[in-house]
Amino acid sequence: MMAGIAGLAGQTIETPLSIGSFTTAGSTTRIAPVEVLPKSLSFVGDVLLARRVETYLDAYGSSYVYSALPPVSSTTVLIGNFEAAIPEEHIHTPDLTFSFSVDAQHIPALRTFGFQYMSLANNHAGDKGDEALLHTKAVLRENNVRSFGSPDELSTSSIEYVSLQDKKVALVGLNAVFTSPSNTQIQELLSTASQHSDIQIVSVHWGDEYKPIHSRSQEILAQTLIDAGADVIIGHHPHVVQDIGMYKGVPIFYSLGNFIFDQYFSAAVQEGLWVELTFEGNSVQYTLQGVTSIDSRSVPRFMTASENDVFLKVLAKKSSDSVVEQLNLGMNAQ
Repeated sequence: MMAGIAGLAGQTIETPLSIGSFTTAGSTTRIAPVEVLPKSLSFVGDVLLARRVETYLDAYGSSYVYSALPPVSSTTVLIGNFEAAIPEEHIHTPDLTFSFSVDAQHIPALRTFGFQYMSLANNHAGDKGDEALLHTKAVLRENNVRSFGSPDELSTSSIEYVSLQDKKVALVGLNAVFTSPSNTQIQELLSTASQHSDIQIVSVHWGDEYKPIHSRSQEILAQTLIDAGADVIIGHHPHVVQDIGMYKGVPIFYSLGNFIFDQYFSAAVQEGLWVELTFEGNSVQYTLQGVTSIDSRSVPRFMTASENDVFLKVLAKKSSDSVVEQLNLGMNAQ
């Protein structure tokens, strides 16, 4: 397979990188192109609609946090990490506390903006207990947002399938904060996913908070996931954008940082990475775009061209040598 990494306004760069075990030859799950189906997947990092963010939503409306971004195109499927629970009996989460509760009334705006899938494989989806977790899934489902993954287990519910124009993609949710799935569990899960999809993307919650570079434990788990068949790895939890790695030709986005959150103590926690994967035949293009909420608390916007240029240069400097050249080439092209 061919893969490319570029800035949002950048020229596509195709390089011969093998993306895991992905192949279209002889696939029994490949679907015929349908014009109404999207052709790309877009990933963002942590989404929190609780605590101080809820204060803003209550004051300015449920759509407030999406007001600086254009509507999400119907050609892409937007996926995030839902960092909270939606309990049936909601109580506003006090500032400086860490058991997150979201008011169900704010979920329709989440879907209206464009989110279609949310990972619950994180350390906060279970904050209010098992019944609240079930209610979270139900509220999301009622608003046409599909959830996948669990805060404390790996099972077939950890997988959701997305149909694109000519690909079927498995989204696999994995929480690796304060827990460590076994190699056998990982292999069984990815084997199941591969039987029903053309490409497998693991959305993993892991790593050390506020660290700009991935940890050794993240790297080991990434390699285990790729050896088991993962084709792309999308990470979150550190609340800052971490470096991009590469193993056996598979890209590892160690952390996409925050998308919507109520952390304001540094520029880094108010920045995030938007990653779009576009599939064209046997190739995949990775389009990278920085987002920032530095201008207005918890309201992300796309970085300007000059901001994005600087952002990607910093990202390139701390990333794997095998992706640095692609990042540098892609971000300056107009």
